[in-house]
Amino acid sequence: MKEEEFVNEEVSCRSAEITLKKALDSGKEGVVYQVEEHTGYVVKIFNEEIRGQKEEKLNWMCESFPSVNILSHNRYQPLIWPEELVYDDSEINFLGYLMPHINTDAWENAQSFANKHLKWDETTWDERLKPAINLSIIAAVLHNNNYAIGDMSHFNILVKEGYISLIDCDSFSLKGPNGDIVGSTIFGRYAPPDGRGEDLQQDQFNDRFGLAIHLFQFMMEGYHPFQAKGPNAASGDFATMIRENRFPYEDTESDTLQPPTSSPQYQNIPKKFRDYFAECFINGKNDPSQCPPPIEWVHVLTNESSQFEVPNIDKLSKNIQATTSGYEGSASTQTGSGATVEYRDHDNDSPTERWEKRRQERRSKHRQSNKYESNTADASLASDDSYQNEESDQSEWSINRDNRDKNWVDEIREENTVQQSNNSSDTSTPNYQYDSSTSQSDSSINVDQIKSAIISIIYIILAFFIGAFVVSIVIGFLSSIF
Repeated sequence: MKEEEFVNEEVSCRSAEITLKKALDSGKEGVVYQVEEHTGYVVKIFNEEIRGQKEEKLNWMCESFPSVNILSHNRYQPLIWPEELVYDDSEINFLGYLMPHINTDAWENAQSFANKHLKWDETTWDERLKPAINLSIIAAVLHNNNYAIGDMSHFNILVKEGYISLIDCDSFSLKGPNGDIVGSTIFGRYAPPDGRGEDLQQDQFNDRFGLAIHLFQFMMEGYHPFQAKGPNAASGDFATMIRENRFPYEDTESDTLQPPTSSPQYQNIPKKFRDYFAECFINGKNDPSQCPPPIEWVHVLTNESSQFEVPNIDKLSKNIQATTSGYEGSASTQTGSGATVEYRDHDNDSPTERWEKRRQERRSKHRQSNKYESNTADASLASDDSYQNEESDQSEWSINRDNRDKNWVDEIREENTVQQSNNSSDTSTPNYQYDSSTSQSDSSINVDQIKSAIISIIYIILAFFIGAFVVSIVIGFLSSIF
């Protein structure tokens, strides 16, 4: 597909008709375009030959997504998630999806961030732990909601100030209404020798392997765990190194296989981390189910943090039941309600049923506009007025979008208020992201507010007396004259 093919073309999504502007990026599967009506969103249009494979999966992702109250942060979005399906102007033919816009120029990919900003002589352990913990939390929540990242490419994992944002989420694997829907893209640098899995569970196991490589790189200045030197060291691409090299940092044949000369001193990494890396890169290399699950990494990483605690880590641990099949000794096997999946439409229909309704409603609306004639048995659907009053002008579209975003924020704030009232001793903020600013307690904030109020009252009293004093002087002066 040529990038200019959809420039200045009108397309349709649930919110309104929108106009596509210039192409921002292109890849193997399609092109991302600016949206004229709202700069905070973009549209990804798939190549024509794969659109039929994507519609059901993207509909499911638009309708269900990991719980907002767990993945919430007041500055950055951890997941650039598909929000609405996009069709052509007939509202029949699927093209792609609408998603939030992220300025990728302001972020760095995970490997580049590790290499440039996590040098041992320039950073603390907490600075290196911050992106590692955040990525582990996101992976844990996704796994608990029946998703797998699948393609662990560092180009899809953006980092800024230690925060994480995942892009290209449409490549995730997931459990759909009719079974597992598994992605096909893969990045050899982060995949086990057998490649991407054939089902959701295997892809989640493979995520464990790829996650461990990213965590290793965060701690080791961007060095890959299978980079090696020596007579027995394989060279070439990283997929070849993973397949041919043993893990050089634990290899006993040090004369024939060694870590790169310029890599940091591996023995300075905490022993628990080294034990987990050994499980991943020795036992888990050919059997990724032996790698620790993401929630285990959250536990071990936060235990090593010397200054801060991860907000809501206890709640996160209780709510996430990690997939532990094949992994012994997991501390996170406790059961629970699980991190919930929130649906955008709060009715009793499943996402699949809502999808079918929406397709019928689109056809109904299309018939009403006389764009085509139909004598099929379901012509009675034309009386359904659920879309008749839908406005397509720019201002209405923006207002609807902004109001929905505001409602989500209000829901998050309300939930956080309820949580704080139920647990007054909890001093952590509701943000999922690991951040030094969260060490300040709610009680200290309340004290500051009280102090400010008292000072303001004192200022008002002083102003009153000073004013009265000035007035009395003026009156006395005027009396002496007259």
